[in-house]
Amino acid sequence: MTGATTSRHIWNTADFEQMGWSLSRIYGWSLPGVDGIFTLWLDYVLESPLSKKNEKFLVAPARLFFDNVKNLKIQLDCGLSDVVDVVSLERFNSRPTPNGELIYMDYRLELRSGLLSWTSTGFKQVLQDAPIWSDRMDLNREADFL
Repeated sequence: MTGATTSRHIWNTADFEQMGWSLSRIYGWSLPGVDGIFTLWLDYVLESPLSKKNEKFLVAPARLFFDNVKNLKIQLDCGLSDVVDVVSLERFNSRPTPNGELIYMDYRLELRSGLLSWTSTGFKQVLQDAPIWSDRMDLNREADFL
């Protein structure tokens, strides 16, 4: 593995259509408390051999924060696997919040081992370290958020 550079380290709600989370691996999450923030710890795949001619994955550890989360539902059955890989992340049903100052969107996160859904006013994703080129689609690490 070797280090790589990217000009982007932070993305937000406006970037959703240009982003993709399939192939990313989730290591943990923090449920929303009084602050309403739902956080996912993941290895984010910036480039994959499936989309480029490169034979390696460009991967970075990241945190994905969703704001003002409501109606969080989690269905998870990992069975004998402790791996939580993302299949897709979708958003839909745009509507104003009751005070009209923000926009709610419904999110649906499909995993190989389950499904999460929630309503949120937006997100921010932050890379926690520089991306690296890897033969794997994850960094084969333990959760480092505790």
